[in-house]
Amino acid sequence: MLRTLIRARGLSTSARTAAGIKDSLRNGLKESMKAKDSNTSTVIRSILSEISYSEKESADVDENKTLKLVQKAIARRKESAAQYAQAKREDLADKEAFDISVLEKYIPKPFTQEEMRDLISGILSEAKLTVAELDGRAIGQVIKEFTAKAAGRASGGDASKVIKEMQKDKQ
Repeated sequence: MLRTLIRARGLSTSARTAAGIKDSLRNGLKESMKAKDSNTSTVIRSILSEISYSEKESADVDENKTLKLVQKAIARRKESAAQYAQAKREDLADKEAFDISVLEKYIPKPFTQEEMRDLISGILSEAKLTVAELDGRAIGQVIKEFTAKAAGRASGGDASKVIKEMQKDKQ
């Protein structure tokens, strides 16, 4: 049942290679170069460079690590955009927002609250537990399982919030 739920959410239970995101980035680079869109090309080149550097540092770069690199790049740009906006440099904030919009095309769509609840419920039913039975250690195990199955579409912090909401609803 859990595998069906995961497949329905667009996830794969098998190990994925870094080729997926990397290939789509390369294809996006080709398209932006053909369209003579230098701004998009620059953004994609920068993330491909980060991925290549990471691969040289560590031989075991897989799809999840590649995804995390892209997510970190997005987080850095969001932080920069906020700082630029605070400094009233809207031109630079807009550039960062553009970079974010380009990079977000290459990561999976985040889970909605309902999808996270469904996945957590599936994990709990697989473990034959209820939300009320969860203690600190069990919550940690559920969160660990959740982050493994979410494959970058939601964080452990998101799972923790949803579990706490589910516990409040049951009381």
